Amino acid sequence: MVAGDVLHSGEVCKFGGREPPIILNVFRSETALDENKKTVLKDLTVRMKRIEGQARGIRNMLEEGRDCEEVILQLSAMRAAIGKVAMAVMANYLEQCLLVHDGEEREQGELIDRAKRIFLKFS
Repeated sequence: MVAGDVLHSGEVCKFGGREPPIILNVFRSETALDENKKTVLKDLTVRMKRIEGQARGIRNMLEEGRDCEEVILQLSAMRAAIGKVAMAVMANYLEQCLLVHDGEEREQGELIDRAKRIFLKFS
């Protein structure tokens, strides 16, 4: 899919000629949609397991009385990882819940308002 391709929803791809991220590249068919959901779920599950491991490691660092700077560095890495998961979930939400909702089209203003609300909840 490249810029100018007509998507399943009837919209035109606007990714500036580059391939869109995998999370948004599901407009080809229902089968592709289901496969993308599985891929996204697997990726998010792996990321969350990694974050769980980071949290356990940080707890151990605190229990061992490790240097504050080391702990802060690890907390920062964990926060960044959580942010990436949240952005992936939001991107998937924008497509799955907003663009493709029970086969009905929504008004552009409504879509933008819902997208703003979800981004503001995360920030």
